[in-house]
Amino acid sequence: MVNSKLFLLKELPVLFIKIERGFGSFLTFTTKNKSFLWVYLSDWIIYKNKIKILDCEDDYDYSNVLNYMKGELLIKIKENTINKRIDFIFTGGYKLSLSPNTEIYDIEDNLFMFFTKNKIISYSINKGFYSEKG
Repeated sequence: MVNSKLFLLKELPVLFIKIERGFGSFLTFTTKNKSFLWVYLSDWIIYKNKIKILDCEDDYDYSNVLNYMKGELLIKIKENTINKRIDFIFTGGYKLSLSPNTEIYDIEDNLFMFFTKNKIISYSINKGFYSEKG
């Protein structure tokens, strides 16, 4: 199996042209070539210059915040195994921080899936980064 983290990092930087809220706290980030990052089964917080500007518990229409992030490049992915968190670092001072919510979801559940042309790269707290053929 290819080291999925290294494969994903080879894909960086990534420009997302569309960011949408899905059901519940699900988020979908879409690229120009139709690859996409799907955030689900996790809690998340968005920071701008280290200040929290949005989290998955916010129940208002937060499409404006997502529109601000549109066009920013995903430049780094950081895994914090101590806090069991994944941080997506974007240009413009944005950070999307994902963490498991084991009160609702299972430890085996993926926090995100990144769909590219021929790979699906996923991450769960239990498995870490792993890939499957797309």
